[in-house]
Amino acid sequence: SRDATNCLFVSAANSTTCTANETCSGGAGAASCACNPAPAICSHGAGTYCDGNAVTTCVADAHGCVTIQSTQVACGAHQTCGGAAGGAACACNAAPASCTGAGTFCTSSGVQSLCQVDAQHCVFSDAANNTSCGPHQTCQGAALGGACTCNDTCPADAVGGTYCLSTAQQASCANDGNACHIQS
Repeated sequence: SRDATNCLFVSAANSTTCTANETCSGGAGAASCACNPAPAICSHGAGTYCDGNAVTTCVADAHGCVTIQSTQVACGAHQTCGGAAGGAACACNAAPASCTGAGTFCTSSGVQSLCQVDAQHCVFSDAANNTSCGPHQTCQGAALGGACTCNDTCPADAVGGTYCLSTAQQASCANDGNACHIQS
């Protein structure tokens, strides 16, 4: 605009203030506010992205300028960040086949494991919680609820005494340290 003496001036009514995500550039008469470059992690615009094992959220403001919305959100101890750029998320790591909820399960015929559920609802098993079955025991059960179970070799009502194996043979029965009924 020009004033009464034909001098150029900026009219406050016609000026534009660039946002914090923009920079004014261009020559006189052609200047405009343009978006600052998006952060490198926001390679596909607004959306969610993996940054290590954490999720970063990128947003576009009213002018289409892309910025990081807030601090990263770390994935849980039993999660991994994955997914396509712009649509990434934390997802639970795969648990052993029989580990489908909280409880015990068999990882082998001689090992009982503990299946747990964490705060992110991820099902997991930690080898530190594995228990080896004792003598005269095997882990039995193909699903959740499997446990070390006694392989009894004599009936419970014979524990502490004798019983007949046949009409010609007698045997003794006792409990071992795991309360398994063992013929002796």
